Amino acid sequence: MNLLHFTEITTILCFFTSSCMAQTLTDGFPMYNCYGVIFYSENVLATAILSKRTANGAMKGYPQIYVGTNLGGTAPHTIFPISNDTLFDSSSSQPFYFLIVDSKGLQVGMAYLGLDGYIQC
Repeated sequence: MNLLHFTEITTILCFFTSSCMAQTLTDGFPMYNCYGVIFYSENVLATAILSKRTANGAMKGYPQIYVGTNLGGTAPHTIFPISNDTLFDSSSSQPFYFLIVDSKGLQVGMAYLGLDGYIQC
């Protein structure tokens, strides 16, 4: 296979993946508003399922144990990166928004990565 064809195929697949991801990010109803950034139910539920199925630290250090205040559900809670239009902080390659999940895999809140660590929305 010609390298040029491989590059073209890779580009097409990248665009296809991006367009599919963009459609699913706004499916369902608005579930969380994290300082003006809206997260929709289909995306939140898919992230909660992925978080529950993933062993602690298996995906680049996530899910991680999270200790927060006023959280419902059953402890221990974990945080897991959630997709949105600005998944990564522009100044680093770290995820920026996180779903907080209880030990049963149910979503109980959102957080973002601030200068002082994780801040609940």
